[in-house]
Amino acid sequence: MEVSLGAIPFDLDFHPSSPIVASGLINGDLHLYRYSVGSRPERVFEINAHGEESCRAVRFADSGKKTTVASGDDEGCIKVWIPDSMLVATPLMPMKIMSLT
Repeated sequence: MEVSLGAIPFDLDFHPSSPIVASGLINGDLHLYRYSVGSRPERVFEINAHGEESCRAVRFADSGKKTTVASGDDEGCIKVWIPDSMLVATPLMPMKIMSLT
């Protein structure tokens, strides 16, 4: 599988039960691709998840009913996404991790 992301990837994660892969990019974007053997991956979701900050981490959390993706950036901001119909998403639970030092 080869995909042109348009920016440097920092992280990727494969969905635990569906043929979907998520990528977090240096430009703050979060992309989801559906893939299958013998065909090109199809981008099914794209959002600038973290503005000017890099999207440093992506992880799937499979509830069995909805695809849920968590992403994190340089500033410690974590966002949880439920892509509605894989076309539009709003962060379900944005939070900022603060340093105790």
